Order: sequence, then C-alpha cells, then structure tokens
Amino acid sequence: MVFVNSPGNPTGWVMPKEQQKLLLNHTRHLGCWLISDEVYHQITFNDFVSPSFLELSKPNDRLIVINSASKSFNMTGWRIGWITHPEELGSHIAKLVQITTTGVPEFLQNGLVSALDNHKTITHELRKNLKKSRDIMFDRLVNWNQVECSIPDAAFYAFFKVKGINDSLDFAKKLILETNVGVAPGVAFGASGEGHLRICFAAKETFIIEIMDRLEPALNK
Repeated sequence: MVFVNSPGNPTGWVMPKEQQKLLLNHTRHLGCWLISDEVYHQITFNDFVSPSFLELSKPNDRLIVINSASKSFNMTGWRIGWITHPEELGSHIAKLVQITTTGVPEFLQNGLVSALDNHKTITHELRKNLKKSRDIMFDRLVNWNQVECSIPDAAFYAFFKVKGINDSLDFAKKLILETNVGVAPGVAFGASGEGHLRICFAAKETFIIEIMDRLEPALNK
C-alpha cells in the first residue's frame, strides 16, 4: 500500500499531476493499493483546487481517496468526511463505519449538505482569508535571522527550520514559556522534521500579527 497526503501537512506541498500519473501507473503495475488523503485539496493559493487522483482513475483501480468537510468548508471539529473507493469495498467499509462510529449524527449531515450547497462562497472566502494570514506571517518569517523557510502553496501551516536547534520538542516547550505561543515541534512529523517548527496560520490577521510580535525576539536574534 502507498499513502499520499497532498496537499500535505505540515509543509503545504502539492503533488503535481504528472507525478500523480507516474505513481498511479506504478501502483497499477505492482497491483498494490493507493490511498490519497486530499482533505486540503481546496485550500490552495496558486490554483483553484489541487490535482486529485480521481481525475486519473479508472473504476477498477485499487484507489481510495479520503476527504473531509473540516478543512475546505470551515467545519473543524464537526468530524464529517467521505471516501471514494472501488465498489467492491462497499460492504466492508459499511461494517467498519458501523463498528467505529455507529453513523454520522443528523446535524452533521445537514451541515455538510448546506456546505455543499454554498461551497463556492465558503471556499472562496476561506482561501482569501488564509492567504492574507499566510502573507502576513511569511513576510516576517523570511526575514528572521534564525529561520529558513519556503512559502507553502496550500494548507494553512508554516513549517520552518530554526538554525542551531537539534531538539525541537525541548525548544517548543521553552518557546511557550518565553512567548506564550504554542508551536508543534518538527520531530512530531518524523525524524526528518527535527530542527523545524510548525505554526498554524488559520487565524484572524490581528492574532497572527500578535503572535509574530511575541515570537520575533526569540527567533530573530
């Protein structure tokens, strides 16, 4: 089985369509499953939506695509989503849902229907607001002496390297005591994330400015 998260958390990386074609063909050749987590697919800053494996798929592909209302429709915490899968898996997935969740509450279903009816307005406003917050954060981050970063194409996280740290968890603990700003240590995303920090910029512009003011003395020495 191959698992792909694009757009990705924490980096905001987006897998190009040409790479998707190569990977899908490779899994077809091997006869293995491909699971694509596309929950951030509408939160992009350069295109309307990110490429989806569904655009390339055939009915008999061993492909499962995961999506959610939490990100694109601003319904974080409501926990309603969907998967697209081959017909042969239908009965098995139905059993899995019954055992793990017993079903989706009615008010969540009504919320998703409303979101789908109004998705163009919702996603347009969400992308516009997130882009403003992203630009405010990165206009400062890219100029800080201790920070190395690239601007994400999607999702809503800043994932950046902090020069001179080799224990991101310890650094994050000290940072919250010094600045009252909580960040995720890069090591939480795997060994290759060590030395990095992650900050979510899905917040109001005034709040982003406030936390950047607090962080600057610690990260721009």
